[in-house]
Amino acid sequence: MDAFLDFAWKNTAVLGLFFVVYRFWLYPRKQFSFNRHFLLSGLLISVVLPFVSIKRIVQITWDPLMAQGPFEPVVQTTLEKPSFEQILMVLIGAGSACVLLWILFKLAVLIKLLIQAKTIQKKRPKLLLSNAVRGPFSFINAIVFPTHLYQSEAYELMLTHEKIHVKQWHSLDILLTHIMFVFTWWNPFLWW
Repeated sequence: MDAFLDFAWKNTAVLGLFFVVYRFWLYPRKQFSFNRHFLLSGLLISVVLPFVSIKRIVQITWDPLMAQGPFEPVVQTTLEKPSFEQILMVLIGAGSACVLLWILFKLAVLIKLLIQAKTIQKKRPKLLLSNAVRGPFSFINAIVFPTHLYQSEAYELMLTHEKIHVKQWHSLDILLTHIMFVFTWWNPFLWW
C-alpha cells in the first residue's frame, strides 16, 4: 500500500506540473505539434519518474553478537477484518476494471461503426461514410464522415484536417491516454 501511495502522489504531482505548464504557458501559444509531444512526454514521465529513486548507501559494520537474540515462536493469527488499505486497493482495482470495460465497450462500438460504414476510398487513408456520426473523425488509417457532410462546402477543409490526424497517428495518442486512464483513473489531471 505504501508503494502505491508513493506512486500515486508522485504520478499526480508530475502530471499536475505538466498540466499547469501546458494550460497556462503552452496552450495559449497554439503550437500543436510541440504541445502534443509535451503532453505525451508528460504522460510517460508521470509513469516512469515515480519508480526512479535516489538512494544513499550507508555502510554499517555487522556485529555477530548483536545479531543473536531470543527466538520467538511464530503464532498463527485468526482471520482478521480487512484493513482500510486493503479495502482501498480493492476499490481502486474495481475502478480500473470498470474503466477498462468502458474503454473496451467504446472500442467495440467504434469497430462496429467502422465495419458498417460505407467505403468511399480504400487506399490510405480509407474514407468512410456513416449516418451514425455527427462530425468527421479519424481512427488509425480511416476517416469517417457523416453522410450529410460528404461533398459539402467545408468538406475539403475537414478532410485535410482529418488526414493530418491520420498522418501523425493521433489515434495512438488517444489509445495511450486511455490505457494510462485504466491504471491511473484516480488522478484528477487525467480528467482534464
